[in-house]
Amino acid sequence: MARRRGLSIRPAEWLSDQRLDQLRPAELGALMRLAVLTVENHDRGPIRTEAGKPIGFTQLAKMIHPSDPAARRSLSSLVRLGLVTKEEDGAFRVAFLERDKSGGGILVPNKVQKIPPLSP
Repeated sequence: MARRRGLSIRPAEWLSDQRLDQLRPAELGALMRLAVLTVENHDRGPIRTEAGKPIGFTQLAKMIHPSDPAARRSLSSLVRLGLVTKEEDGAFRVAFLERDKSGGGILVPNKVQKIPPLSP
């Protein structure tokens, strides 16, 4: 059976992380976009091409947004804060995903209601 992909977003963790408090909205959006791309295309690991070569800073910024110059600034901030790290071979990794221990988080509440909330 294939491993289920997903990204858990736990508001309490996000609100309690002081690094995220420092982010401007553009940087938070860049982090979310990179997290989703990493989960979907790179199995939570380093961001590499299909041939296994590391994707460079400029190309990674273009993955955030192909034409917005603020994407480079946002990526620089994420690296400076340690939310995105660079491996020895030059591949970038979304370090923030290491806190998402579920490895494919399910975006549902802990308790599933038996009765739909809008039922008569």
